[in-house]
Amino acid sequence: MDTKQFTNPSMIAGIALIVLGLIFFAVTQGAFSLNWGNIWPAFVVLAGLYLLAQAFSSNNPSWRTNGIMAGTLVTLMGAFFFATTFGIVSWGLWPMYSLIVAAAFLAGYFASGREATRYLMPAAILGLIGIVFLALDATGAGYGAIGRLWPIFLVIAGVLVLAQGARRPRAG
Repeated sequence: MDTKQFTNPSMIAGIALIVLGLIFFAVTQGAFSLNWGNIWPAFVVLAGLYLLAQAFSSNNPSWRTNGIMAGTLVTLMGAFFFATTFGIVSWGLWPMYSLIVAAAFLAGYFASGREATRYLMPAAILGLIGIVFLALDATGAGYGAIGRLWPIFLVIAGVLVLAQGARRPRAG
């Protein structure tokens, strides 16, 4: 079986548009209890999936890495928008944005074959910020707890710097 036909980004985008068109047609005909107020994130997800399809079909490693990073970011944002429009989570859950960007950096790191180590520090920082503020929101501890706990972040940053320095070979 020839799999080359399935890696063509135009074919993937065309199929996705046809499926999305059929779904939207069913929505406009009253088949589902969907409306534009909760279905619009599909366009964001579709754009992200298109970027991912283009990236996976690219032979250029740099474009693949950046495309996967961008596609992950856009797709996850669309998924978060879906979760908010369907009332699963609140728009006020802003730490999720930090976690989504951290996930995009991690996707870029892995797409590079774990060679783009420059993506690890932003992923760690944004992931830590997202986790801390999400935990504060979930526990109801309030942001005043940061005033008491911020020195721990300096300790964590120091450990990360030491770990990164230990990984680098010494010149000389």
